[in-house]
Amino acid sequence: MTTSVDGPVAIVTGSASGIGLAAAKMLVSRGYHVMMADWNYDLALKESVNIGHFAEAIKCDVSSWESQLAVFEKTIKLWGKIDVVCANAGIPEQVPSLFQTEEIPSKPNTLVIDVDLKAVIYSVNLSLYFLRKNKVPGGHIIITSSQVGIHPFPTGPIYGAAKAGCIHLVRSMAPKLSKEKIYLNTFAPGLTISGITAIGEGTYPKHILTPMENHMKAINMFIDNNYYGHVYEVDAGGLHHRHDPEYLSPEHQEWLGSSDTEAMWKKVGTLGAADIKNK
Repeated sequence: MTTSVDGPVAIVTGSASGIGLAAAKMLVSRGYHVMMADWNYDLALKESVNIGHFAEAIKCDVSSWESQLAVFEKTIKLWGKIDVVCANAGIPEQVPSLFQTEEIPSKPNTLVIDVDLKAVIYSVNLSLYFLRKNKVPGGHIIITSSQVGIHPFPTGPIYGAAKAGCIHLVRSMAPKLSKEKIYLNTFAPGLTISGITAIGEGTYPKHILTPMENHMKAINMFIDNNYYGHVYEVDAGGLHHRHDPEYLSPEHQEWLGSSDTEAMWKKVGTLGAADIKNK
């Protein structure tokens, strides 16, 4: 049976530790009911109990559409709506390195694409479906990207590619979604102590570590404003707005950024035209 609550409701993926856990705690402190979705269910459950009755935990493999769908459906069943989705779950570069070759070619490990990009695409698409069904349609989608989605990162090129994909997803989708009062944004954390990075805490130069409160400032800023398509790089020095790249010319802007572009591509039949079934 679906119930409805008076306060706002949020979903946070990857919320058993790190930025996701900090976000869940912050949102509860603001009066949100929070669904904490994480692969590590035992830890997520423990943390949800520590947070209090406004938090619930659910096991989620974000790379699975069905697993994410179950998160959204449970949230609706418990609280009747969704106001904010934080697509935060992520993993680091996997091994072997993309630079590495051996006598016999080995298939690169692209799991990071499944978790850090494909899963975000799932989160955004599910968010749209459920935010549109709210009594008052609309809400906020906040993606956790990374500094390495903005800057080259030779140590983790696949990770960097996934995070850059998140940024481009936001820039490409946000203007159109804003007309529905669905506000899509992303922040790009610098090096932050989390479940992934804690192993090297004593080794990192302390002056480059990003305080967790800076990330919470970014999330709060997005929730409290109707920004859309914004990319904020977040590091020890604070929040830095990274504007969209400039178009080569007004003609390029019209061609690439016009709301009519989709209609044009559909008219000529290019969208979805690749025949891969027989490849």
